[in-house]
Amino acid sequence: MNYYPPQQHHTFEPVEVTPEEPKASQSVFDQDSTFTLCKKLVIYKMMGSNLFINYSLMGISAAYKILGTKLTNFAIENTAASVFTGGVTTSDLMVNEKELEKRNIGTIGCYVVEGVRDAKNQQLDDFLDFSVKSIREVTEAGKEGHFALKLTAYISTDLMEKLSEAQQRFCNEVLEVKYDAADNSVLSKDQLAANLAELGINEYSR
Repeated sequence: MNYYPPQQHHTFEPVEVTPEEPKASQSVFDQDSTFTLCKKLVIYKMMGSNLFINYSLMGISAAYKILGTKLTNFAIENTAASVFTGGVTTSDLMVNEKELEKRNIGTIGCYVVEGVRDAKNQQLDDFLDFSVKSIREVTEAGKEGHFALKLTAYISTDLMEKLSEAQQRFCNEVLEVKYDAADNSVLSKDQLAANLAELGINEYSR
């Protein structure tokens, strides 16, 4: 499975602004070191580059093959991931949340999940347990949380493709759906039964 690091969405609590107090938006950066600010500036500039947008995923895939998983993940976690996510684990997320709370910046814990091909049933079951545990940790004490996922995180990609193919064949071969606005033909009950029989479906409830 590909586990994407937990993400943090910043929300700002209302703050009464006076000449002596910085605005809430300024407090996101005012405690960053010069090095961290320079790193963020470079990353933000890269995010606006068409070259980076078009080839970044290809570059990451190549890095996994050439440099290996550990070294590539280390590079990601210490560059873009350190800016756009709260860490690798929910424990990292909680640490960052407490630090931001001290600066009067609210947070919403978020995990983004995407599945992979050829996942084993045990892997899917383990990830389900992991998901439930993560949700409980992120929303502890009634805190707001968000969990975005794809069905392939819990169902094999191969199985999803087979279901999609079966649905397409049923529409085309059994229901004879034309997807043509000019086609006003109606499938008769007898023709539907014949189409089902051709696929070996002879017993069904009406």
